[in-house]
Amino acid sequence: MIGATPSQQLRRKIQAEEVSNERFRRITNRVIGKSEFHLSWPEDDFEDIVHTINKHGYCIYGQGRQVDMTYCISKRQVNGNETKVSSPYLTVPSYYGEPLEHLCYLIHYFRLAWGWIVDSNKGETLVWKPGYNIVADSMARSLGYHLDALKRVVDEVRECQNKTGTLPERIKTLDEWIVRWKFGLEDADVDKLLEAKEKGYFTKDFLMNADHFGVLLFA
Repeated sequence: MIGATPSQQLRRKIQAEEVSNERFRRITNRVIGKSEFHLSWPEDDFEDIVHTINKHGYCIYGQGRQVDMTYCISKRQVNGNETKVSSPYLTVPSYYGEPLEHLCYLIHYFRLAWGWIVDSNKGETLVWKPGYNIVADSMARSLGYHLDALKRVVDEVRECQNKTGTLPERIKTLDEWIVRWKFGLEDADVDKLLEAKEKGYFTKDFLMNADHFGVLLFA
């Protein structure tokens, strides 16, 4: 086999350095929390995720209604026999109504599933029967992911309202949630997300059924 020429060796060395630098950048972004993505799959210890779920309490989001060109959802905090309703809890442009309701539905679905599996474990949330621990871990992380997504959507909308007095035209966190849900990327790591971005998964605007986002998702 003929060996590589000096120019080919140099090119390979440069390519190897570029790959190494890109990997270092991705690892650094994960370590210092500067990922270009707004959402992330919960990687905390299972006990910490359960603590967060318990601290959040049992809340039912949804019951949306359209008001002029906006869409409003409510929040119902359930504590035993007492119920506290916040309505409206979040208001978004009307074209976000359907995906926002679906996010609320998934939160309710995984909250019920979590409650059922805890009941089957006699109320215990940290010590599980053999075989149940995997299911419990999956349910808890899924619930945590969607709860965090809604919290970030609320924070983004309210920050815009505080700064401009108006609703944001696009909600980047919710846009990203839609794309990740469409392509099954909820639990994807940064490398897989960047690969999906390079393939154009994050350029399709499902909300407007357009080829590209009206505003840059990663701006």
